[in-house]
Amino acid sequence: MSDTSGTRVDLTAPLPGGDASAVLRWRVARGGLRGDGDADRLSATHATLETVDLDGRRRERRLDLSEADAYLAEARAIHERARTISAGAAQRKDEHRAAREQLAATLDVTCARCAQPREYRGRRHLMAVQRPEQFGRLEDLGLARPGLVVHHEYACPRCGSIELFADGFVDHPVASAAPVS
Repeated sequence: MSDTSGTRVDLTAPLPGGDASAVLRWRVARGGLRGDGDADRLSATHATLETVDLDGRRRERRLDLSEADAYLAEARAIHERARTISAGAAQRKDEHRAAREQLAATLDVTCARCAQPREYRGRRHLMAVQRPEQFGRLEDLGLARPGLVVHHEYACPRCGSIELFADGFVDHPVASAAPVS
């Protein structure tokens, strides 16, 4: 939102009525053929509000000064709410990231057989079908819809045993993994 001390105020979404953008012009009534002219807020007698909706359609309407002030106040309140929501979302995102990092720091991908740190081998897309308890008969397996399940694979360079982690819980590779040779 721009300064209101000039002859026009350019507004961006979010706006009242769900508009994408708006321009509020302070106007003063002039007699004769010249029609209304631009004015600053103190000398204005009315305002024009030109809005553009989400489909790109333009609409212009005349507002008295109290309506224009109310529109600006509502737009400011909407922007303040949006800033508050964005700040809260950013804080929650930071907290979530910190929790993921803390969880990743506690993971140990050392091989249980050889005591060697496993190497990160990347993402694997495994084909999976629905859970077995969803099928009453073996013939029903043909009706199952297969899908891909993403896992992260860690392999022991010595014995070849692997450990899989579901995608989305922590960032991979974890710190305890050996560098890939």
